[in-house]
Amino acid sequence: MQKTLSQRIKLNFRVIGILYKIYLKNFFTDSMNVFLGIIVAAYTIICWALFKTGDPYIIVSGLAITIIRDGMYTFIRSIIVFKNTQYLQNMRNIQKNNSILIFSLTSFNFLFCLLLVIVFWGIGLIILPEGILYFTIINWPALLSGFFLCWVLSFLIAITLYLYIKNNFLMQTIGLFIYFLSMYFLGLAFPYHVILTFEWADIFTYFLPHRAIINFIQAAYVNAMSFHYVFTAIDNSGWTIDFGWGNHWWLAIIATLAWILFFSILIFIKQHKQFSAFFIYYKGYSSLNSEQKEQIMRLSMSTSMDNLKNNCSKEIKNKYMRNKNFKKDSINNEE
Repeated sequence: MQKTLSQRIKLNFRVIGILYKIYLKNFFTDSMNVFLGIIVAAYTIICWALFKTGDPYIIVSGLAITIIRDGMYTFIRSIIVFKNTQYLQNMRNIQKNNSILIFSLTSFNFLFCLLLVIVFWGIGLIILPEGILYFTIINWPALLSGFFLCWVLSFLIAITLYLYIKNNFLMQTIGLFIYFLSMYFLGLAFPYHVILTFEWADIFTYFLPHRAIINFIQAAYVNAMSFHYVFTAIDNSGWTIDFGWGNHWWLAIIATLAWILFFSILIFIKQHKQFSAFFIYYKGYSSLNSEQKEQIMRLSMSTSMDNLKNNCSKEIKNKYMRNKNFKKDSINNEE
């Protein structure tokens, strides 16, 4: 009996819940993930919150770096584990609808980053309670949208590295390199207003993919959307910071969207054959009966000509192979 829409939705959510448990178990069984993703992150935020008083960006910079690390580097480590254990390939073979697998991987990474941001923000406010004062001036729509774009950019970088770099060690090294550059030059390891006093460092950071969005997040945190901020401490000491981008917040957003578009294009270029196969796969799909559709589903998993013969009737095979731009003669020769 054909499942109703509500039954299919419940089944899909049940499958996603099972996949979430697998991802969570994989994260906590990897000591390096726990060390870099939780212990180092918490330790860094606590230490800098204790010793870098007077820096209004320390908490929000730490949260942005947390998103970069877990949205990009930790995700890279996870998919390497899945690749080595052939988990992804096995799931593709079991699941006819790969969109569930893709959705579960993406949503789990997003929700996990969101959870860490909430937890580390709470830890930062406990260590540095004066950070609560900024809650009254934070530009919340800008800050939350900045966090989201930071995650999107980090996630796309991870996917791009996975698709283009086959060497696992090199892939992790590049991801770790991007993470450390962001941490040391974008406001967590060193005060950002001090970094900008060095012209070479200011110019260099423009080449970091995350600079624009982290500048946007920092400006939103103190509600300095003019990208020009004057900080005055209790002892009347202070400093002035110019985030750059012509003092236009929208230029930082455009730069971030440009990076997102760039990595999206790279992903599409690498995966264009799969995208093309997807559309070809559904071309004329509705004109077939349920049995024929099932045969095509099996055909899509064929990896050799022998499997092709066994998985599908000649009529459906010829129709599908013509859509895939195979010559009919090549099939007949095999027969």
